[in-house]
Amino acid sequence: MTTPIPPLPAALPVLLLTTALRLTLWCLLTSDLSPLNLGLGLAVALLLPHRRRTLPLGAFLAALGQALVAIPQAYGEAFRLMLARQPLNGLVREPSQAEGSDLVIALEIFRLSVTPFTLVLGLESDGRHYRVHRRRPGPTQRGKGGRQR
Repeated sequence: MTTPIPPLPAALPVLLLTTALRLTLWCLLTSDLSPLNLGLGLAVALLLPHRRRTLPLGAFLAALGQALVAIPQAYGEAFRLMLARQPLNGLVREPSQAEGSDLVIALEIFRLSVTPFTLVLGLESDGRHYRVHRRRPGPTQRGKGGRQR
């Protein structure tokens, strides 16, 4: 006679996913996959506080998709920045789509800051817009000997 396997507590999959994400970030930050570093990263991942909050799945998937699309765009912007002469600077307001979830907010800030043309300076007082410093490629140089006329 076999005994049934008791169901896993509902918080265990979330704890495992959160710990895996934190350990992945630890490894990316340290660039070291040695057993000692993995042990330290696992200890840090488990010792950091875990909050039990509901995550709006639609907002999370949208923010994750936008963050993943921003990575190849960052390479294109970096190349354009290398070729740009005297880039133009300015402050803009970017709308926030976060619905109070810390993870969605972090993904939005990553999406805005991963590119070399943008840097998030903070959240506006209304809580619905980010203050973003944005660089744009300046005019290309023309004329003899690379001089602008």
